[in-house]
Amino acid sequence: MPSRRELAAQTGINPNTAQKAYRLMTEEGYVVTDGNSGSFVRLTPALREQINEELTRGLVEQFVTQAKGQPAQPSKRSSPWSATFGATED
Repeated sequence: MPSRRELAAQTGINPNTAQKAYRLMTEEGYVVTDGNSGSFVRLTPALREQINEELTRGLVEQFVTQAKGQPAQPSKRSSPWSATFGATED
């Protein structure tokens, strides 16, 4: 992960805010800081599952939102009749 100063510079937030964010992520068990080696994301099986659920939920919500904005298109079903005579069923 970037240092706190790098995070602040990259995102344009106050360095104290970056420091607080790292502290909260460490307290919640998402980040491990190893002395001078820096900070690393601690990806446990439970955290991986939580991330997958949140991403899936977000993708589903995005799909539903986009689908609601699109008018329904009538589908044209194919049948042996249409294959033979070039017509569709209504």
